[in-house]
Amino acid sequence: KPDASLRVRRIAELLAAAKAELERKFADFWIEGELSDVSRAASGHVYFNLVEPGAQVRGVMFRGDALQARAKLENGVKVRLRCSVTIWEARGSFQIIARVALHYAMRGREAGTSAARALEQDALRLLL
Repeated sequence: KPDASLRVRRIAELLAAAKAELERKFADFWIEGELSDVSRAASGHVYFNLVEPGAQVRGVMFRGDALQARAKLENGVKVRLRCSVTIWEARGSFQIIARVALHYAMRGREAGTSAARALEQDALRLLL
């Protein structure tokens, strides 16, 4: 039996609140990882996963930024991205929006571990 004292929330309300908090906290940051599932839309936007062992995040780089990227936006390329984060409300998932892409040599350590974990933990905390 549902607890009558708890407010029933709409999905859109939950997503809007999570989006506002993520966009505030992660408005501008660098993250590192390896590109996978890279695809280029007819619009020129580049869609990808940024991965590290045990974690991944969806991402997009819009056409104008993709044309100026200093890293190859191809599968397997290790990159450092300057980005922000948002929630795509229609799918209920968050993604990074990359504005700058640089080649990055990981030099024997896992790329982006703390940044990716912080992003994932904050998103989960907001949604739970």
